Amino acid sequence: MRVTALSLDVGMAKWIRPLSGARQWHVPASDRDFFVANALCGEAFTTALETTSDDEKSARDGHCPTCEQILASKSVAGSPGR
Repeated sequence: MRVTALSLDVGMAKWIRPLSGARQWHVPASDRDFFVANALCGEAFTTALETTSDDEKSARDGHCPTCEQILASKSVAGSPGR
């Protein structure tokens, strides 16, 4: 787990959430979009972020359904034969 300032690079984090007590984990937005929205779903966090690359930990606490849906659609679109 790593705590980062909002505008700092989240590195290899697969999941982010605000430190303000939120339980749900979000997929970080791409570097290109990070200053508009921090999460793939369009959520813009205004506080420090907790980050993790641990899928089991983030799954226990819960994933943002919108982030998961967008991530799944990107995976399908990038699959060979599509």
